[in-house]
Amino acid sequence: MSFNNRWMIRGILTNRTNMHIGVGDVVTRPALLGDEQKPVLIQAVATDVSGRAYIPGSAIKGNLRSWLERNAIPSDIMEKLFGSRDQKKDDAQGGAVEFWDARAVKFDDIALLPPHWDAERLTGVVASVAINRQTGAAADNKLFHQEYVPPGIGFETTITGQNLDDGDIALLLHALENGSAGDEPILLGSASANFWGSYSWQLSEISFIDKKGVERWLNSGTGTTGYNALEALPKERVDELAGLARGYATTVAGKCRLVLGVTLYFESLFLVNDRLRVDNNETADHIPRRDEQNRLILPATAFRGALRSQAERIIRTSGVKACGPEKPCDPITDRKQLEKRCPVCRLFGCGGWRSPLRINDFVATTEPEPIKQEFVAIDRFTGGAADKKKFNAQAVPNPVMEGTVTLDLAKCAPADLGLLTLLLRDLIEGDITFGFGSAKGYGACRARISACIPDVSLNTLEKSGLLAIIKDAGYELSEATGWQPEPIEDERTRSLLTALVEAFNDTLTGEVTNV
Repeated sequence: MSFNNRWMIRGILTNRTNMHIGVGDVVTRPALLGDEQKPVLIQAVATDVSGRAYIPGSAIKGNLRSWLERNAIPSDIMEKLFGSRDQKKDDAQGGAVEFWDARAVKFDDIALLPPHWDAERLTGVVASVAINRQTGAAADNKLFHQEYVPPGIGFETTITGQNLDDGDIALLLHALENGSAGDEPILLGSASANFWGSYSWQLSEISFIDKKGVERWLNSGTGTTGYNALEALPKERVDELAGLARGYATTVAGKCRLVLGVTLYFESLFLVNDRLRVDNNETADHIPRRDEQNRLILPATAFRGALRSQAERIIRTSGVKACGPEKPCDPITDRKQLEKRCPVCRLFGCGGWRSPLRINDFVATTEPEPIKQEFVAIDRFTGGAADKKKFNAQAVPNPVMEGTVTLDLAKCAPADLGLLTLLLRDLIEGDITFGFGSAKGYGACRARISACIPDVSLNTLEKSGLLAIIKDAGYELSEATGWQPEPIEDERTRSLLTALVEAFNDTLTGEVTNV
């Protein structure tokens, strides 16, 4: 291959939410012990040779490629930059762009360090547990721990390429800048359904060398080698490339999403226990979960789990089988197999099927002063206080919390939205509780919900069977515009929601009962 030019893009990628890029390995923490005082096994993040968390170049490449393909970039351009998807075909080619591993170089101030913080690895530890649907307690053998990189860690990202033109560089800049924002952002690593892996991008410099630049380098006698010989582009040239990047469309082709703004008004004490901080906390045995900015939160996993549990309850109330943590539905390898999975798995996900629901952490907008409450267990034989069973909890009274739920309508049928409608009804009416101590009156709340489709795709809505239902309810939609249904008091909205619930009820007819 003849040499025409060589490019290098360098910048800082800073994660805005928790991030876990796993490697299939486990680590331990000296202070985190389980049964019989044995170290707890923690799912590890990827680390470089120095033992510090990093982002593999393959993760950056794969996510940028996937995002650009969703933006309908022509296949010939994608093959030139990233290489052929099918490496076995006769005319397969390698990509002209190289993605370097991104190593941590920047560490923002964190108001509240994560539990079991490791300053060398730049990671904390989070614990998750599944709930037994019958007992309401933690399911056996369903507690697991994983490392994560908290928000505010900056990773130096370098992308190089040979024989590229201005359009190629502009496309990469477009993906780096706009892939971190918008309705369909790039999310690195696992737990993307809970909005982990979100990041921001800051361009540092673009360097370039061509044949004339090589001649200047040879004649300069500077002794620089490799990429140090590249010349940084002047600001005017960088601005020119940035202008080209802004010319690319940022709307993901065919994507159509329902965005729900959810506000929870708690009517009692609220506590999602941060069990990993309790060991080092002298104020209470149970303390509220907070993010790295020291804000009270309802984790996306807790919100999702409560909704899923309620969905299973709705299904079983109808005498129809619904899976649970103890007996999940079988994984799928093809979307056609999804029809044989329970309605809950179709909406909330199962092995081989990522949930169309994306939920972010709920953050308190009002947070009254926490209070401490004392508890004691009762001896079932004597009826008195059990020996050495006194404990306490620090909880927040009546907080207000806000979060966002996003639904990919391309992956949903009317029946799925019917089930979601019933769940939102229960949430509004206060039938779903969150966090610790629901039997003690904790976690009760009511909700206010707003709904909109920011960017309508008539083709997507028609394929999913939703367009006809929306039109039958009396609404008119236009392509590539925003749409927001009227409040529930409007007859068209009531008609729409009724039709969705009827579609859900129709799918239950003929289902095999498991009661």
